[in-house]
Amino acid sequence: MERVIIYFLVYFLISFSLYKVFFAFKKRKDDTALFNIMEIKHLIQGYKLDIKRIGIKKVVNIVSLTNAFIFTCALTVLQIFKLSILVFLIVFVLILTLTYILYYLMGKYYQKKGMIINV
Repeated sequence: MERVIIYFLVYFLISFSLYKVFFAFKKRKDDTALFNIMEIKHLIQGYKLDIKRIGIKKVVNIVSLTNAFIFTCALTVLQIFKLSILVFLIVFVLILTLTYILYYLMGKYYQKKGMIINV
């Protein structure tokens, strides 16, 4: 069991670091390039969030943490069970479910805090 936890933490740290590097290179090009990332576009369009009020750095950190957690959960499930088509199906459903739930919670959290675009 502790082996699974160690794998989870290592996978999480590696994937979080890779996301941070990815977003750092995106930011080097242009600050507006960060607004074109699919996850941030989804938060803007789906939940009408004002990313400028929240702060782009904060949103990038939260998106990095969320994506790293989703990716790590998928890798951990693949590590625990033997590779088979059923496991890939389970991981696919897990990724879709976690993505929907975590981004829904993130969007609703910021809506409650009043970080929405004033129409």
